[in-house]
Amino acid sequence: MAKYSIDTKVGELLKDPAVVAILDSYIPGMSKQPQLKMAYGMTFKKVASFPQAGLTKEQVAEIDQKLQALG
Repeated sequence: MAKYSIDTKVGELLKDPAVVAILDSYIPGMSKQPQLKMAYGMTFKKVASFPQAGLTKEQVAEIDQKLQALG
């Protein structure tokens, strides 16, 4: 089973620099947003569902593939 996916909590994802690089490539500066701390207990899938994330379903699927490929 993959270590990461879009069902992993944001707080856990942001502990890994490789994950941060992936997320920041889709949402520039995401990891540096002070408001993100409020989302640490949410899954990335939940955060990505908010309109403010600005992600398409296709982008979320790509992110999921890249996260799962990390291990």
